[in-house]
Amino acid sequence: MARKPAFISHSPEREAAIQSRLLDVMEARFRRKIAGVVADESKQYLEAYQELGYVPAPSDDDVQAFRDLYKEMGLQTVRTFGARVVSQGKALGYDLECKQEGGFAALFRSLALAWINLEPIRKRITRVTETTRARIVSEVARGQQDGLGVAEIAKGINKRVPSISRARGALIARTETHNAANYAMHETAKSTGLELEKEWVATEDMRTRTFDKEDPDEYDHIAMHGQKRAMDEPFSMPWIGGPDLLIMYPGEAGKPGAATINCRCSSIHRVVGLDD
Repeated sequence: MARKPAFISHSPEREAAIQSRLLDVMEARFRRKIAGVVADESKQYLEAYQELGYVPAPSDDDVQAFRDLYKEMGLQTVRTFGARVVSQGKALGYDLECKQEGGFAALFRSLALAWINLEPIRKRITRVTETTRARIVSEVARGQQDGLGVAEIAKGINKRVPSISRARGALIARTETHNAANYAMHETAKSTGLELEKEWVATEDMRTRTFDKEDPDEYDHIAMHGQKRAMDEPFSMPWIGGPDLLIMYPGEAGKPGAATINCRCSSIHRVVGLDD
């Protein structure tokens, strides 16, 4: 009788690299779309500013545009990474069945909708539009301090919109696809009916958060590498400011940005007990 080590037939480090490549594809797919929505909203704010003399509050349509985009991002990411857990388990001989009517396809749809309805995600969708407006307001105030007129201010901001939108699109896409992917793997693994444990896999390079450098990061992801927990128990992430941060999976929504934004860590799942 031998214990099956994980839902993978290769090393955790190789699995982290595979997940990273999949996330790169998802990020590339959505960063341009997100940048496009940010740019469109920025231009709408500037048009309103030129007409009204002030930057109006975000509209329901602005928020809905991002909610629709998050829904699409969630559906594609959850489907890709949830299916990866299922295919890995089946490849190793586990009889995985989904109790939900409609099978795993229906499960992935419901998980994607559950993800965008998480309170931290709903808040972030709203915050994206608020941040876009806040940036425009700040730029307008700076232009006014410099003694510029409305037309000059709007023209100057318009020139910077493309670069700002691209940067925000990349950051949002990277953070949210990572969050949705790990949420999908965590929830899909729980749905298999198997007794599992999870393991944190850090990407060990110069960019990974750690205390062990001249300018230490606020949270230490290198120290997390290899940490194992039961599926319903949180990992413990060292925090330079005090007690460990309790986090269920890499990039978990609602946790501090310093611990999750641009995170590239992964997780794998192991079957608890012996297999005959």
